[in-house]
Amino acid sequence: MSMIRIAGMVLVVLGMQIWTKGAFGFQDEWIGKSLSVVGVACMLLVPSLLRKRWRETDERAPDSR
Repeated sequence: MSMIRIAGMVLVVLGMQIWTKGAFGFQDEWIGKSLSVVGVACMLLVPSLLRKRWRETDERAPDSR
């Protein structure tokens, strides 16, 4: 989960660099904006969706005790 959040933060930073400065040879600001949005989704939405999915899987699994 932490790695997903860190990757999301990296995407946001890269997206902001592309958006504001045209870094890495990308001149289109839409690329930077979309990369930032994907990074924010990675940081906020994906961990909660995974947590919910893992809980559902645990509830469906038979007890092995």
